[in-house]
Amino acid sequence: MEKKITLENQIFIAKDFSSELTKGTPLLKILCDLKEKYTSYASQINKMYEGIREGESISGSMDKKYFNQFLIAMVEAGEETGTLDETLMKAAEALEIEQKVMSYKPEYGAEVLFY
Repeated sequence: MEKKITLENQIFIAKDFSSELTKGTPLLKILCDLKEKYTSYASQINKMYEGIREGESISGSMDKKYFNQFLIAMVEAGEETGTLDETLMKAAEALEIEQKVMSYKPEYGAEVLFY
């Protein structure tokens, strides 16, 4: 069974995608490279590849079962504004903040220490 792409890997994928777009790498080549790099999620990335080959937008090819809804929305905004590379990087940065907030587990509750 295919699994949701971890938030950490979505961040890495968004950064890699952004970097390759900035370099001018063709879209389908980027997706092929991402499939090879993130082999645990190759089938999910392949669904994007196939969707785009069939004429879907990038955001339309991103299955909500596997990708964060915020990331999909940011990709859609980037497509509409022609700033996908920049928008992907901003999305990755926002997801990094989300990841840090979600992983924050204070050891001492809400105590504040003064020295």
